Amino acid sequence: MLKLPKKTKKQKRNSSPIPNAPMTQDKSHPSQRLPSQNEVVSSKASVPILFKIPSGVPHSLKCLLTTVKYVEPSFMVKVPMDFEILGHENDLYISQEDIVHFGLMEEIGASCISLYIRILYFQLVKREISHFFCFVEPIWLSNVGSTEEERVEWISKRMIDSNPGQMWLLPYHKGNHWMLIIMDFDHQLCYFLDSLDNFPPDEIKSLISCVFQHLRTNNAKTKEVAWRTVKCPRQPSKSVQCGFYVMRMMKDFVTNEFSMRWLTSKCGGKNSYTKDEINEVREEWAQCIMDLMSTT
Repeated sequence: MLKLPKKTKKQKRNSSPIPNAPMTQDKSHPSQRLPSQNEVVSSKASVPILFKIPSGVPHSLKCLLTTVKYVEPSFMVKVPMDFEILGHENDLYISQEDIVHFGLMEEIGASCISLYIRILYFQLVKREISHFFCFVEPIWLSNVGSTEEERVEWISKRMIDSNPGQMWLLPYHKGNHWMLIIMDFDHQLCYFLDSLDNFPPDEIKSLISCVFQHLRTNNAKTKEVAWRTVKCPRQPSKSVQCGFYVMRMMKDFVTNEFSMRWLTSKCGGKNSYTKDEINEVREEWAQCIMDLMSTT
């Protein structure tokens, strides 16, 4: 079992502006900057989403889908994101489209992943080990409306005050596919987990190398980045469950008493996730939304 790092002072709040993540995946965003939340909201408030609730949906998710089935297309759930969760304080917005895609197990976007990071963060706080795991904003690793220089700057600012012993979780999106990087910052070692069993793309390896190069210029102690590809659970063929698999892998890693043993043993030797294991993540996500809706 890893020795937990000592709790330290909160990371210094960044005074420079950091963009919010788009609420859903943007498959072909032409802009060279991340769109603002208001721009994304206005693009979604157009036509109603018609859908049928499938059988076998977890209880909370079924209730949530039933609720949003009759709302206006402009419906949004405001989710407060504390500074400690992703290193910048902001409001996350979950749309009707996000909820429907999540409920029907279709392709999900960065906002859905960010919301689940929030859920995991508060579980870690409850267990008093939130200082051991850190998360990076999912959209920052993706080539969506931003330059590599901008992404390097954002990620570097997030990681510059990393404490000894901390492990970093970086959800990564490329080509409509979600993958996960788990980083041992102390040893500059990146574990790459892909439910389609691919190797880490050169693009992400280059980005992470640039991040550490940037940290070196800011007097952080770094060395060359090493990569290890981890044999992780495989998603069903012809499915779009990669986002759900990333969420479940994050959960398994941060909630496992022997997290590094789980990671280095090919995710405990698990070949795939059962429907119940994926539904556990979906239920937590839906219950969080329901709780937020009940307080507004």
